[in-house]
Amino acid sequence: SVASRLARAGAAPIGPPVGTYLPTIVGFDVAAGFPVDPSVVATDGIETIEVGGKEVAHLVHVGSYESLPEAYGEIESAAAEHGDELETNEPMWEVYLTGPDLPPEETFTEIFWPLRRG
Repeated sequence: SVASRLARAGAAPIGPPVGTYLPTIVGFDVAAGFPVDPSVVATDGIETIEVGGKEVAHLVHVGSYESLPEAYGEIESAAAEHGDELETNEPMWEVYLTGPDLPPEETFTEIFWPLRRG
């Protein structure tokens, strides 16, 4: 698992699990992991990806993982309403604040999507 590879590298997560999604022509390149201290370097089996540092659309989704596409639709609608443009060549990311084993009304996922203000 990602957590065990981090432990073997002497690194520890400093936050909840994260998924990154980089749009491609045929779908998404997906990466799963944890936030770590910036001093952690890539080693065998561990890749570091830096996200953030950009202006983003942000939404806290309450509900099942299966309903996340609806949340992305809400972000798209809100961005269009404000005249903003969502970045389709930058990774979006999700932070899983709770696990999938909870009822949907207790499942919280943060969504971050880079944007350019209109």
